[in-house]
Amino acid sequence: MPQWNAARTVKCNPDPPQIPVRLRALYDGKIVYAPVPELLKPFPFARLDPDKLEARGIQFELAATSQGFVEHGDPVEFEEMELLDFVVVGCVAVSRDGGRTGKGGGFADLELGIFRELGKLRPDTPITTTVHSSQVVAQDELVMMDHDSALHAIATEREHIETNTSRPQPDGVAWDKVQPDQYRDIPFLEELRTRVLAKRKTA
Repeated sequence: MPQWNAARTVKCNPDPPQIPVRLRALYDGKIVYAPVPELLKPFPFARLDPDKLEARGIQFELAATSQGFVEHGDPVEFEEMELLDFVVVGCVAVSRDGGRTGKGGGFADLELGIFRELGKLRPDTPITTTVHSSQVVAQDELVMMDHDSALHAIATEREHIETNTSRPQPDGVAWDKVQPDQYRDIPFLEELRTRVLAKRKTA
């Protein structure tokens, strides 16, 4: 994709199927932001700078794994992240019109909502994924909610799919949809909610 070639910063989900995406980004000289798996650390993201990794003698193949980027990446808060040029999310199933579903934790849509609240995503920033072709399902098999983000592009082992989605993307986080167990299990979420809502009031 030309957007990938032009991107300086890439946000990629932490799951094993996207190790090749994170690895390609590092070899392409891009800054990679990867969320801590399940967001269970005091900091939400790790920042991987390929120049820093090379200077420290850390192999990209190690840094691209979830254990590797948590250990060797720089911990960052949402507000410290740069403008994101390209986003890769994890999906269990997708549809050709841009529908997606994850593993049910709601982390991807929560992250994307926070990025939008904080001005880290442009309206035209591509939201993409990589899946096996067997994960591409009929449109009516995926239920999309108002707070869900649609995909702009899907890569499978067989094809590249431009969804040309007409679905409007959320403006931010639907805080009323955040579940009590998410507040319980994500250490920084309550504090982050306070900061984000304060930013809304001053905007």
